[in-house]
Amino acid sequence: MSRRLFGLLLSILLVGGCGGGSDSEFIDDTRILQGIRLAPSSVELPVGLTQAYQATGEYSDGTEENITASVSWVSTDPAVASVDAAGEALGIAIGEILIQASQAGISGEAQLEVVEPVIVEATILPPAANIPLGSTQDYRAFAVYSNGAYENVTFEAEWSLKDESGIIQAYEPVLTRGLTALDDFGTVIAVDVGDDELLVS
Repeated sequence: MSRRLFGLLLSILLVGGCGGGSDSEFIDDTRILQGIRLAPSSVELPVGLTQAYQATGEYSDGTEENITASVSWVSTDPAVASVDAAGEALGIAIGEILIQASQAGISGEAQLEVVEPVIVEATILPPAANIPLGSTQDYRAFAVYSNGAYENVTFEAEWSLKDESGIIQAYEPVLTRGLTALDDFGTVIAVDVGDDELLVS
């Protein structure tokens, strides 16, 4: 084979090879993140409580995926509410903010309104008592709030007996104002023998 013919065949093969590769340059099956949706989209959160958010990625191929763990979370005002890397927000002070999640230049947001703390627990002091027949016992009802505060709610609470046994009755005066709100108390008198449980709501 002559040198000239070999060069001609080599050129044809090279051109053919390049032509085959050009078809694959326009094939791209990679998903592209096009949007981020947060849930819940709007919520009221009492001070001291938490709210978990979920981030859903919306992709160019029409699919969706939970990307909560891979996005970057931000609160527009950390003094009102903070948010951690897992998407859990904590209400700190009353106000309205946005919770935002972002990835690859795409972001989504949700509205969050932090409202007044709520009662998360009610307790009676003393929690247990043995009252001699005919004697009295003072009780106080306390409300524990979501921000950790507590308040004597003896006057505001509704008192009742679990079994309505009638072994204790309200003693006049039923409620007594103390020097401070924390001193307020309610009094009962034992009128029969037995066990029952005081309730407040």
